[in-house]
Amino acid sequence: MKDLTVNDTHICKVPTKWKEISPDHIKALCKYINYAISPESLKVMMLLYISRLKLVRSKEIPAPGGLFDKTLFPIKGKKTGLFYASSADIAFMAESLDFLFVEKEKKKYMQSGLVENHFPRLRTRWRTQLYGPGSGLYNLTFAEFIRLETLYELITSKGSSEAENRFCGTLYRKRDKTVDPNSPTFEGDLREPFNDHLMDTYARQGLRLSRWKKNYIRLFYEGCRNFITDKFPQAFYANEAVETGTTTFENFNKLITGLSNSDLTKAKEIRKAPLYDALSQLEAFAIEGKKLREARDKKTVY
Repeated sequence: MKDLTVNDTHICKVPTKWKEISPDHIKALCKYINYAISPESLKVMMLLYISRLKLVRSKEIPAPGGLFDKTLFPIKGKKTGLFYASSADIAFMAESLDFLFVEKEKKKYMQSGLVENHFPRLRTRWRTQLYGPGSGLYNLTFAEFIRLETLYELITSKGSSEAENRFCGTLYRKRDKTVDPNSPTFEGDLREPFNDHLMDTYARQGLRLSRWKKNYIRLFYEGCRNFITDKFPQAFYANEAVETGTTTFENFNKLITGLSNSDLTKAKEIRKAPLYDALSQLEAFAIEGKKLREARDKKTVY
């Protein structure tokens, strides 16, 4: 955390990492995403929310000589009272929130680092309570992860709202009434078992979630996805082990087929396996396959 000080007055602590953002701030971030016109404007909106500083309805005043900004903006806080700041001053205060973004090809994109699930329960507009997975997606099955990756691919490549509804309804589902969290056999998942044949049902549940909740589900998944990518790089980028031009679903299935030696029974077990167990096996398999391909392609030196 970083101390925010204005005119030698301490205002608040500002997060400098994803893991330092409070649930309240995450909720605000998910609400502001759709209203910010640029990364800079989103950072300023978040800065004002975290600090409780407010832009007030007062006339801007000309900046004193020597400053690049033509005007100073009126800002008010409980501790500071009314003061004036240039756009450069505001941008400087918002620099602590640079961690929200990553720069690619001279453009800034939001890169989620959320791994902890701060909202394990979400209500739909119909007051139906849905339950999410554990932090880091630790209690997902591999089959569920493959389906989510397929839907996520459609969301990012085509902006499909139908895929988004299915995605949100798949990750957040109704509670399994047969599960007892106090039972010694409880495995940490309160959700109904994943069923790949209930996509239409999941889509209806996802449709009834408000926009900020859908944004949160995606940010949380993306953060966990980034974590998993770092932990299992070879298994996650399945297209490195197979031909290019195929979908995520096809790539993972080909890895599973190779790992199971085309044994359908074993392939089914891999799909039902906990996500991290399956990825650990696929990681080893992908690494071994890469070594074999490199050895095969290596020219013999005489």
